[in-house]
Amino acid sequence: MHEVSLAQLAERIKQLRIARELTLGQLARDSGLDKGLISRLESGQVRTPTFATLQRLANALDVETNDLLEASGQLDERLPSLPVYLRAKYGDLPPEGIAELNRYVTKLQAKYGITADGPAPGEDEEPLSPPPKRRGRTT
Repeated sequence: MHEVSLAQLAERIKQLRIARELTLGQLARDSGLDKGLISRLESGQVRTPTFATLQRLANALDVETNDLLEASGQLDERLPSLPVYLRAKYGDLPPEGIAELNRYVTKLQAKYGITADGPAPGEDEEPLSPPPKRRGRTT
């Protein structure tokens, strides 16, 4: 991570903590992270915070993990591969559980003719039209 991203992440974490009127100690307690680590993150001294660290902070600060990933420069516009996603989402599962989930999803993709490449360009970019507004009373 380069210096600009470090500064952005540091500022974002501190901004969120202060906005929620949390002390470093309270955030440490709520996130399960060491108070010193949070202090180093807020001062830009941690070069590469782990996904798990950012996820715990995001949960404690009541924001999406992507908010902190974006601030850290780690957010990739592409979706992660399925095994990476499964490890991030279900990290408490043992490796064989992740492998089993991956095999199951691969079977579903084959069964329904879905590729792992995702939608074709533009395929998922058209906004849904809102439902028509109802006028008057309905009973």
